[in-house]
Amino acid sequence: MKEQVENSGICLTMIVKNESAIIERCLNSTLESISEFVIVDTGSTDDTIEKITRFMKKAGKKGQVISREWKNFAHNRNEAVALAKELSNAKYILTIDADDQMKGKINHRDLKHSAYYITSKHGGLEYRINRLFKRDLKVEYIGYTHEYLSVGSVEMGTIDTDSAYYLMGSDSSRRVSGQKYLDDIALLQQELAVSPDCARSQFYLAQSYKDSGQTPEAIEHYLKRASMGGWFEEVYISYLRVARLYLNQNDINKAKQFFQLAIDTCPQRAEAQYDLSCIYTNSGDYNAAYELLEKYTDIDRSKFLLFLESSIYEYGLMDQYALSCYYTGRYTQSIKVWKEILKGANLDSNTHKRITNNLIFAIDKVFVS
Repeated sequence: MKEQVENSGICLTMIVKNESAIIERCLNSTLESISEFVIVDTGSTDDTIEKITRFMKKAGKKGQVISREWKNFAHNRNEAVALAKELSNAKYILTIDADDQMKGKINHRDLKHSAYYITSKHGGLEYRINRLFKRDLKVEYIGYTHEYLSVGSVEMGTIDTDSAYYLMGSDSSRRVSGQKYLDDIALLQQELAVSPDCARSQFYLAQSYKDSGQTPEAIEHYLKRASMGGWFEEVYISYLRVARLYLNQNDINKAKQFFQLAIDTCPQRAEAQYDLSCIYTNSGDYNAAYELLEKYTDIDRSKFLLFLESSIYEYGLMDQYALSCYYTGRYTQSIKVWKEILKGANLDSNTHKRITNNLIFAIDKVFVS
C-alpha cells in the first residue's frame, strides 16, 4: 500500500472473527469512503478472510488481512490500529464493527479535525463514538470489552448525520451465538478484579446483566456505578435503567424515585422526564405531568453522547407536554405544540394520525368553549 500518495484517503481497520455471513455487507457500505484497509482476524474458522480478500480485490481496494491471536477487545483493536499506522499511507483511520453498516459517505477532503465522532443508530437509540482519527494521532483503546478510544485532549469533530452515520446491527457472530452478554460479563469481571475503580467497566457490567435478563444483578451494579460518580451521562443512564427495571416489576414508587434521581443528575436529558410524565398521565395525574414538563420544553440533544432515544427528543416529550396541557384545560397551548410536532417531526403514520386526532379534539374544545 505504500506506493500511494502520502497522507491521502481513509484506511478502514477492523477486528473480525467468523463474520462470513455479514462481512461483505459491512465492507460494501464503506467503499465510497475508504481508500484502503488493514483488517485483523482473531481466529476465524470460516471463510471470513477469503471473503474479505476477494471482495476488496474486486472493489479495487488495496490492503491486508492479518491474523493475530485473540486477547481482549482493547488489545486487539490497538494491534489493528498499530498495523494500520504501519502499513497504510492514508491520512485518516476509520473503524467499524462487522455488523455495522455505514449509511452515506465520508469525503476525506472535508476532514479538518484530528478525530471525529460518528453517530451510531440502533432502533430508537443514538450515540456518538470516536470512530475516525488521523493516522499520526496518538490513540489508545481502553477496556477489555465495551472499549473506548482515548485520543487525548484534541478537539473532536462530529460527522454530520446528513453525510454519514452507522446503522448498528445485531447479527455479529457473538450475538448470534447467544454468548455475547455472558462473555462480556466474564471479561468485565476480569477487568474489575484488576481495576475495581473503573467506572466504565462497572457501567457495562450492569448493562450486560440487564441485557442477559438478570434484573437483580443489573439493579445492584447500576446503583454501584451511580455511586462511583464520574461521567454524568453514565450516572444518568444508570438511574434511568434502574427506574425502568422497577417499572417493569410494577414497583411504581421506586420507579418514580429513580426517575427523579436521573432528572436531578441531568435535567437537560429528556428520557427520564418523558417516562415519569407517562406514569403521571397513565394514572390520570395530568397536573403533575404538566408541572414536570413545563420546565423541560426546550432540550438540546446535541450536547449529549450516550444512548439518546431519538423519538423522545424529536416529538415524544413535547407530545406528552401537549397531552398534559389538554387535560388541564390549556387547549390553546396543546394546539400550538401538536401543530409544531406535525410540522417538524418525522412521524410514522400511526403517530401522525393519533396526534392529528388529538389536535382536532383540542380545536373542538376551543370552539366549544
